Amino acid sequence: MSGLRGLVKDRIMAVIKEVEPESGWKVLLVDHTSVRIMSAACRMFDVTEEGVTLVENIEISRQPMPDMEALYFITPTVESVKQLCSDFGREKQGPMYDAAHVYFTSHVSDELLYKIKTTEGLISRLKSLKELNLEFISLESRAFTLELPDAFHHIYSPSAPIGANRKQEMERRIADKLLTLCVTLGQRPAVRYKKPMREGYYDSAQEVAKLVEEGMDSVERMAVGIQLWDTVGAGQQCTLLLVDRCDDPLTPLMHDYGYQAMVYDVMDIRQDRYKYSYRNDKGEQVTKEVVLNELDALWPRLRHLHIADAMSTVSDDFKRFMSESKATGLVKREVSDIKEMAAAIKGMPQYKELMGKFSLHMDLTKRCMDEYQQKNLEKVSEQEQNLAMGADAQGKSVKNQAAAVREVLESNEVSEDDKLRLLMVYVISQDGVTEATLEPLLEAARLTRHLSTVRNLEHLNVSLQKKGPKPSMFKLKGGSKTKPSDASYDLARYRPPLENVIMTLVDGKLDKDQFPYVTAPSKDKQAAAAAPLLGQSVRSRPRANRFELPTGGGDDDDAASGREAPKFIVFVVGGVSHAEIASAYHVSKVSGHSVAIGSTDVVSPVRFLRSIEHLADQDPPPLIVQPFLEGSKAGGGKGE
Repeated sequence: MSGLRGLVKDRIMAVIKEVEPESGWKVLLVDHTSVRIMSAACRMFDVTEEGVTLVENIEISRQPMPDMEALYFITPTVESVKQLCSDFGREKQGPMYDAAHVYFTSHVSDELLYKIKTTEGLISRLKSLKELNLEFISLESRAFTLELPDAFHHIYSPSAPIGANRKQEMERRIADKLLTLCVTLGQRPAVRYKKPMREGYYDSAQEVAKLVEEGMDSVERMAVGIQLWDTVGAGQQCTLLLVDRCDDPLTPLMHDYGYQAMVYDVMDIRQDRYKYSYRNDKGEQVTKEVVLNELDALWPRLRHLHIADAMSTVSDDFKRFMSESKATGLVKREVSDIKEMAAAIKGMPQYKELMGKFSLHMDLTKRCMDEYQQKNLEKVSEQEQNLAMGADAQGKSVKNQAAAVREVLESNEVSEDDKLRLLMVYVISQDGVTEATLEPLLEAARLTRHLSTVRNLEHLNVSLQKKGPKPSMFKLKGGSKTKPSDASYDLARYRPPLENVIMTLVDGKLDKDQFPYVTAPSKDKQAAAAAPLLGQSVRSRPRANRFELPTGGGDDDDAASGREAPKFIVFVVGGVSHAEIASAYHVSKVSGHSVAIGSTDVVSPVRFLRSIEHLADQDPPPLIVQPFLEGSKAGGGKGE
C-alpha cells in the first residue's frame, strides 16, 4: 500500500501498537466518522494482528469489559465525548473498561476537554489523550475525500435556511479538515486558488483557501517549539490548489469510459462495494460482494484504462496465467473460462484470491458493456463529445447542433437521466440558450417537469440565457477543439479541464493572476518549485493517454510507490468526478511529480444530477454513508 492510504495506515497502526496493556489485548472503540477513516486504510486483519480483540461502535449499546483496556479512536464531537464520559461515569455499574486511551481525529475544544477532566471515573483511568489530525478519508494512494456530501447543497443552494451563515460554517469545516491533512503530511503548503470567474460571482475556493492559510498560522502559534512540518530543501514546498465545482459543472455530467468512471456511472456501486453472481466449480450459483479498492491486485492497473482496454487486459492476463500454469504443470489441459479454470486449480488455495479477481473483472467489464449497449450510450456520448469539444470526431464544426441533440432526446431508447444529462451538457457548452431553444428540447425529451433542475444550473454560475462570453475554467482550459492526437477513441476525446490545470501547475506555468497565492512564497521557493523535473518541460516529454495506458503490466501509480507526501495537492470544493481523479494519476505518471487530489465528496454522474435536482430544496434528501471496516461482515475476509 502506498501514497496517502499508506501514510494514514501507518499513522493508525502506530497508535494501535502504542497501546500495550499487560494482557496484550484491547478493545477498539470507533464512531461513525472515525470508522470510515480507519476502514479506508486498514483491514480488520491488520487491526486484530495488533492485539485488538473487538472493534465496537461507541454510539450503540455494548457489553461491559471491565478487565480490558479500551482504545478510543473517535471524533471530538459532543456526542462521542458524551459517550466516552458515560462509559466511565457509571456510579452503580462501574466503568465499562479498565482504562481508556483516547485518540481524537482532530483538535478537541476546551469545552469538551473540561467535560473529560470533570468526569471523575474517567480521569482516574485515562492513560493517554492525543489529537491525530486525521479528518480525511484516504480513498486511494492519490485520492482523498472529506466525506461532506452535504457541502454541495450548503454552498450552492439558494434555499439555505440561515443563508450565508450555513455556507460559511461549511467552508470552515472544509478548511479545518484540510488542515488535518497538511499536519498529517507534515507539509505547510503554499496555498493557491482559482479566482471567481468574474465580479459578482462567488466561489468558495477562495474563502476556503484563506481559512486554510489562517489555520496553519494559528497551529504554528499554538505549537511554539514543536516541529510541525517536515524539513525540506529550498523550493520543495508543497502546493495546495483549490478550485470550485462551479468552475466546471460539465465534467461530472459527461459519460466517461475509463473503467472506474464507467463502473460508478452505469453500475449500482455503493460505498465501493459491488455484488455479483457466478457459478462456482460445482455449478452452483453464488452471490458475492466485493470491495473495489487497491487491495485488489488487478484494480489499480485496470481502473483508468478505457473500458475496451480493460476488457482486453483482463482477458490477456487470464490467458497468460493459464499458459504459465500449464507450463508449470498446474493445469494439465486446455481451459476456456473461469469455471473450468476454477475446477483445474481446485485444492490450490494460493490461487483462489487471484481467480476471484479474474472472475470479478471479467463479469464487471462485461456488464458495463452490456449497459452501454442497452442504454444506447453511443449516440448519447457522441453528442456529449461534440458539444464539449465544439467539433466532431474529425475536428469539423457540427452544423445545427440543436437538431442533432433533439434527435437523441426524442429517442425512446435513451433513459430519462441520460437525456437530462445531455440537455444540461448542451446548455453548459453553449454558454446558455434562449427560451425558444430550450423549451422545444424539453418537450422533445418529455422532460418539461425537469425545467427547474435545468434552471438550478444558474446556482453553479451557468448562464441559462446568452449574455456574451463568460470566462470559466471550462472555456479557458478545456483543451483544443480539434481532435487530440492521442485520443484513439472517438468517445474519449474530452479531457476534464482540471487535467490541463494540474499539468500547467506541475510545469510551473499556472497563471498567477487567475490562480493567485493566498500568501506568495519566497522567490527562491517559487523558482525551485517551478523548475520542471530534470530541467525538462513535462509538456515536451512523451505523454501517455489515460485511455491508452500500457496493457498487461504495471501499476498506474508508479510515482506513489513510497510513503512520501505529495508535492501537489488539488482540492475541488463541491465534489470531484472519477474522471478528474484519473487526471491526477495521469499527470503524476507523465510528469514524475507526485500529485494528490481530493474533494468534499466523490460524485458519480447520477449523484451529481440528483444534487442539482434538489439544489433549490429547503431540505434535500440525505446522502447516507454507511460505515464499515473491511474484513468485517460488510467487507469480506482478509483476502475477500
